[in-house]
Amino acid sequence: MDWSTTEFSCVTCGEAIMFAEENHVVTIVMAQLFERGMQFSPLIFEDGDFLWEPQFFCSSCWEAAKEEIDDLVRDVPMVEDHYSITDCSSCHSGIRAGEVVGLITSGEVHHAKRSPNGEPGGSTFECTTPDPHVLCIGCINKLSSEIVDELWNEPVRQFHECPEGTEIRCWRNGCPAEEDNDCANCYTQTG
Repeated sequence: MDWSTTEFSCVTCGEAIMFAEENHVVTIVMAQLFERGMQFSPLIFEDGDFLWEPQFFCSSCWEAAKEEIDDLVRDVPMVEDHYSITDCSSCHSGIRAGEVVGLITSGEVHHAKRSPNGEPGGSTFECTTPDPHVLCIGCINKLSSEIVDELWNEPVRQFHECPEGTEIRCWRNGCPAEEDNDCANCYTQTG
């Protein structure tokens, strides 16, 4: 067993994530606001599996991806919102409580100190920075479709809206599509 490499690899370059080296994890979460402040809750199925599996990036690949996202959205108008609880780290669009976002956490993978099932091995991710990057649903989809070839099998969605609905956040103000537009998955028609 190689004790220097983890069971994880960088989603971009494919290199093994090393123990105790800085890396970045992208997790799809829901932004929430509580009395104690903002929190992020992972989106999981009833069986405990993630709706969108967290993805690891080595530091150099994350820095390159972050720069590409910032370049892609530099001239795109941000989606302003008076009810936002935070802003996207890249496009600066407002993010409301209850919206799906990408949370990018910097940290290190370490050997687990305990093995609850009695078997050796296991690892834990320990954050090294107090403030993670938050990417809005539009930027996280740009990361998955335009920068890294399909991080997940399906695009990240708030509900079951079409891609255009995701971009404009149709769950906030409704879908501006005309009646003859057949969008069977649009939130305003099925939500």
